Amino acid sequence: MNKKLLTVLTVVLIFGTLAGCNKKNDTALAEMNAKLEAMQAELDKAKSGNAAPEIAQQEQAAEQKQETATPATNTTTTQTVTPVIATKDSKNWEISNGHLTINNGVTTIGERAFQDTSITSVTIPDSVTSIEEWAFYRCTKLTSVTIPNSVTSIKNYAFVDCFSLVSVTIGSGVTSIGDINFGSNFNLASITIDANNPNYSSVDGILYNKEKTKMLFVPPTKTNVNLPNGITSIEEKAFYGNERITSVTIPNSVTSIGQQAFENCKNLTNVAIPSSITSIATRAFFRCEKLASITIPNRVTRIEDNTFNCCYKLSSVTIPNSVKSIGVNAFAACGSIASITIPDSVTSIGASAFDNCVSLTTVTFQGTIASGNFAGNAFSSIMGDLRAKYLTGGAGKYTRASDGTVWTKQ
Repeated sequence: MNKKLLTVLTVVLIFGTLAGCNKKNDTALAEMNAKLEAMQAELDKAKSGNAAPEIAQQEQAAEQKQETATPATNTTTTQTVTPVIATKDSKNWEISNGHLTINNGVTTIGERAFQDTSITSVTIPDSVTSIEEWAFYRCTKLTSVTIPNSVTSIKNYAFVDCFSLVSVTIGSGVTSIGDINFGSNFNLASITIDANNPNYSSVDGILYNKEKTKMLFVPPTKTNVNLPNGITSIEEKAFYGNERITSVTIPNSVTSIGQQAFENCKNLTNVAIPSSITSIATRAFFRCEKLASITIPNRVTRIEDNTFNCCYKLSSVTIPNSVKSIGVNAFAACGSIASITIPDSVTSIGASAFDNCVSLTTVTFQGTIASGNFAGNAFSSIMGDLRAKYLTGGAGKYTRASDGTVWTKQ
C-alpha cells in the first residue's frame, strides 16, 4: 500500500477517536475523509497507468524494492576450455609451397607435431598459447619464426636442429622458454623480444631476462661477445654448442657462470674470468677444445665436476687459495697441462680429477690432503704412483719423466 495512504489512514483513526469524544471535530473529520478519497483515486489511477508519471514511478519503485529484498544468489559458473591441439595427424593445419598455416582456434602445437617436415615458414595464429616439446624438431629448411603474443610457453627442444633458422621473434606473452631451444641452430643470428614482454628482453640479438641482469642465450653466429656491465650471471647453456665463438669479455658485475654455459664452444680460445666470480658450475667449460689458459678467481671455493674436462689445449691453470675441493673429472683429458700447483686450501681431490693429463710432469702440493679425501684414481693409473708418493712424502714438488710413471719428490 502507498505510504501516503497509510499515513492518512493513521491520521483518520486519530481524528475518529477524537470525534467520539468531541463533536467539534466533525468538520475536521469530514475534511480528512475527503482527502482520503482523493488519495485513493490517485492510487487507483497509478495502478491503471493513468496517473501522473511520478506517482506511478513511486508505486512501481516500492513494489520492486519489496520484490528484490531477498539477496541475489551468485550464479557465476566457470567454463572449461577444451584445448585444440595441432598434431602430426590432425586436420587443423596445411602446408602449401613450404608454408605451414595453422588454423585459427588451435591452442596448442603438440609434441613433435611438425618434426622432420620440409617447411620453410610458418604462420602461428593468435589462438595458440603453448608450443610443446620437439614441436618443430629437425625442420631443417625453416628460416624464420614469429611467435605471437598469445603464446605463453615454449617447451624444451621445440626448435632443435632447425639448421636454416636465422631469426626468431618472440611476443609479449611468453613467460617460459625451455631447454636448448635454439642452441643447435648454427645459422641463428638474432632473437628479438617484444618490448612489452614482462619476463624477457633482447639486445643485439642476445636474450636476457627483463632486467638485463641474466644473460640467457647467445645466438650461435656470434664470434666475439662483450657482455654489458650490469650482468650478474651467465645462465645455464648460455653459449652451449656455439662453435664460432672465439672470445668473450665478462664484466666485473658477473658473479656466477651457470652449468654448461660454454660447453662445446670448440673454438673458444680466450675468456678472462673476472675476480667478481664466486661460482663456476659443473661442465661450464666442458670440451672447450682450444681454450689455452684459465685463471680461477680467488672467490671460487670449489672446482666442480667436469668443469674443464676435455679442454685439450689448456696448458696454463691457476688455482687460488680459496679453492677447497677439486671435483670429479674437473681437469680430465686436459692433455696439454704440463705443471700445476695444488694450494694448501685444497682438502679433497675427486675421482679422475686429472685423468689422462698425459703431459703433466710437475705437481706441487702446498698442503695436506687426507688419504680418504684423495681419490685413488685422481691422477689415473697411467700417471704412475703420484698419489702414493704424496701420501708418504707430504707437501712438496713432485716430478716425473715425460714418458715415466715414477714420481720423485724434489
